[in-house]
Amino acid sequence: RDEAEAELLKAVELEPEQLQYWSGLFGFYVAENNVPRAEEVLRQMAALPGVPDAERPFVLAQGYELMGNKEKATEHYDKAAQQAPENPRVLLGRALMYLKTRPDIARESLEKALRLDPKSIPIRQNLAGMLAATGREDDWQRVEQLLTSADGTTEITVDNQRLRAMLLTRKGGAENLLRAEEIVSAIITERGNQLPEDHLILAQIYESLAKLAQSATESDASPSNALPNSEQEYLALCRGQFVTLCARAEPLPQHLLAFIYHWQRYDRNDEMREWLDRLETVVNANKQATPMLIGE
Repeated sequence: RDEAEAELLKAVELEPEQLQYWSGLFGFYVAENNVPRAEEVLRQMAALPGVPDAERPFVLAQGYELMGNKEKATEHYDKAAQQAPENPRVLLGRALMYLKTRPDIARESLEKALRLDPKSIPIRQNLAGMLAATGREDDWQRVEQLLTSADGTTEITVDNQRLRAMLLTRKGGAENLLRAEEIVSAIITERGNQLPEDHLILAQIYESLAKLAQSATESDASPSNALPNSEQEYLALCRGQFVTLCARAEPLPQHLLAFIYHWQRYDRNDEMREWLDRLETVVNANKQATPMLIGE
């Protein structure tokens, strides 16, 4: 680590106006949890000649956010929004900072950012996620509009579809879950666009549908007619997706954990132990492959 620090210091000494070298040094100190040095480098970064005056608070805000100092990050995001009120990147960063503490400010910033850059996928996705959380039907209609079209185009990105499916799943109800199932199944079918997480999302959708089917059966309610499969059929589909996800050569530990928790919810200890053994193998292999991690 001393050698790494020395090389980074040499880089900024040789080319002191290159922001990316200062950024590398700053990232090193953040990873080392060396707060005084990280803060010192951050101030030097913000003062570089190549950084416009209007963007200096934005650089500081992003840096303090990476350091975990929310108070200073919020303070500088506010300054950045005052100095660059027409910068969508600044408004997006400020909105994400305020998302949990002041949703009113977050929404105001996102709406303004969208007006300035109506085709920005991150802005549209974050605003959609925020509106979906309100639970209001008029907000949900706006969510659909944000994720199924972009102003001036008809492009619908795979990421937008994936987010739409996740929000539909969170909203719940048979109709929404079936729509989410259709969306994720289509993504998986298009081989060039799928991610391993798509199988996890689909497994979770099937488990939610299984619970709905169980409730409908127990209550003899008519909504059971809306579901094309029984509880056991949905559970079989769910577990099929989990097996596809976790039986790969190098499954991720978090995917294995999700499958283990699934078996635990249904008191299937024998199946749970099988995947616990697989998880132990994966964790041990990762320890051997990465003997030392940054921050250990």
